[in-house]
Amino acid sequence: MYTSIDEKLRFELMISELCSAFVSVAADKVDDEINRWLAFVITTLGVDRCTLFQITEDDSTGVLTHTWAARKSLALEPSAIAELREGVYVLPWSVEQLLRGDHIVFSSMNELPPSATEDREFFESSGTKSNVTLPMSVGGSLIGAIAFSTVRLEIKWSEELIGRLRMVTHVFASALARKRADLELKSSYDRYQTLFESASDAIIVLKDNVIVECNGNSVAMFKCANKSEIIGHKPCELSTEKQVDGESSFEKMSRLADVALSGIPQQFYWKCQRKDESIFDAEISLNTFKVSGQSLLLAIVRDVTLHISAKEILKEANDRLQSEREMLAEKNAALRAILSQIEQQRLEYEEQVCASLKNMFAPSLKKLRTGDGKLSNKDLTKLEDAFESLVGQGVSTFKENYAKLSPRETEVCRLIAEGRSSKEISETLNVAPQTIHKHREIIRRKLKIQNLEINLPTYLRNKS
Repeated sequence: MYTSIDEKLRFELMISELCSAFVSVAADKVDDEINRWLAFVITTLGVDRCTLFQITEDDSTGVLTHTWAARKSLALEPSAIAELREGVYVLPWSVEQLLRGDHIVFSSMNELPPSATEDREFFESSGTKSNVTLPMSVGGSLIGAIAFSTVRLEIKWSEELIGRLRMVTHVFASALARKRADLELKSSYDRYQTLFESASDAIIVLKDNVIVECNGNSVAMFKCANKSEIIGHKPCELSTEKQVDGESSFEKMSRLADVALSGIPQQFYWKCQRKDESIFDAEISLNTFKVSGQSLLLAIVRDVTLHISAKEILKEANDRLQSEREMLAEKNAALRAILSQIEQQRLEYEEQVCASLKNMFAPSLKKLRTGDGKLSNKDLTKLEDAFESLVGQGVSTFKENYAKLSPRETEVCRLIAEGRSSKEISETLNVAPQTIHKHREIIRRKLKIQNLEINLPTYLRNKS
């Protein structure tokens, strides 16, 4: 059957029109176009039903997606026929044949092998009498299958007819593969566009040192009204005239762009200028990529003004902290020196006290030994005065004497207690050194230690 010249011409015309129909059809119109052409195929090739199965893009499920029949009652309902990952098939024998890349042909149900029991039951329930099922493969991968069936009569499938069915199957397979590719491309573009527009940084595409595309954040970062105020302009128009090193922004960007186009990514700091002429610091990365054979540059611009300000503040804080550390180290060294001096003065004071005691009491003891064991009233008075001068009558006696000092003498006492020399005190108080010496004598007299070998700084520190 289907061997007349007219039938061949009709088929060739159908294939030509079929191919033309799917050449420019949009991806979202492919399914409608397949349904329309399934009806035409049935009429042209003389079969009763044409059913298309597809494997989902994740290769998990085989689904009946398109069906057309000479009579509506003969059509099958769309449904899943195989869970490929789980190995559960409505048509186990048929699915295994198709997964191996084999076609399924039978003119009568009796031609099905004994192992196709479940498949036979399905074909019988759907009224199938004869069937040709051809795998749809693209690039060696199975994407589905098309079943051409008769339900009214059994027919003998000729090789010529099967060849024609293969041609139809190939056209549908190519259309579905292109649909998948277009949808994947659109999905990829949508993902890219989402990332492009939602990026927190400004993203700019350059061609021949001219901006050809940018994202929404570029408009916000450079305070422009819309993308048209950026696209078509050169990067130097969004920069200060010169960079911090004094080089022209135009020349420097051109040089960096050439290096990036050679395949070496560039990352650098840049002085940018907004539409309102305000300036901000940016970190820019340049990378090359190709679109349709054209080399483009992708510039990612990040506003680092706050980052740089924070770094400067941190540097100032570190410098200040280092300065304070150095000052503290100096103060610690001075404190250690003072403590060492105090300890030395304490030892000297102890020596002086011992020497004073010896000088005071030794003569009296000697008289006691050499005399009759008695001292004159004069000697006793002298001894008492010396003793009182040495130890005083407690803190109250010192305070009474200290209260007799004038304000200037009190200030001199404080500086002496701090370990200042007469020269240092005279410079501090802006008086002559001789005046300080005079104050020292008066202070010793008022504190009643003028005739004692007592270190004045040590004495004042111990009493204070």
